[in-house]
Amino acid sequence: TCHPQLIRPTSLGDQIFRTGMGGASPESRRETSYYDYQGEKYAQIGLTRMGPDLSNFGYRAEKYAAALGISPEHWIVSHLYNPRNSSLHRGKNGEEIDMSWSNCPAQRQMFEKKPLNGQGDSLALDAGNDPKHQIVPLEQARVLASYLMSLKRDDTLPESMDHSKKSN
Repeated sequence: TCHPQLIRPTSLGDQIFRTGMGGASPESRRETSYYDYQGEKYAQIGLTRMGPDLSNFGYRAEKYAAALGISPEHWIVSHLYNPRNSSLHRGKNGEEIDMSWSNCPAQRQMFEKKPLNGQGDSLALDAGNDPKHQIVPLEQARVLASYLMSLKRDDTLPESMDHSKKSN
């Protein structure tokens, strides 16, 4: 309920051109249309708009993960476990971005501490000072990460629905 999946119309604030809020490229950025929700039972437009828009979060997760040299899925589960982890966020010059201000709650109920066997789980998180254990995402965290990676709403709209183009 904290994150919408709705790229606001430009008339309500120019969020469409915020860095990373659009699609894969500047050319693919556009406002949300009811076409985006075709085939879905419910449109996840959000309730309070406390967190950033998730419409194109899949692209942002790929970008964040690439900056750290990890998989997008690993970045997402790390963020779910500790959203205030500044080491997950990098600025333009590679510097850590302070995330201590974030009001996003940790979702630690989606993780379990398990003994380390062999090489361990590919999505395991560091268990701190305990080298014999690892923090492993449960199925619900893996499913949520998969869903978040799929959020890439930048399909081309049918011409009749694309209101961004001005008619002559």
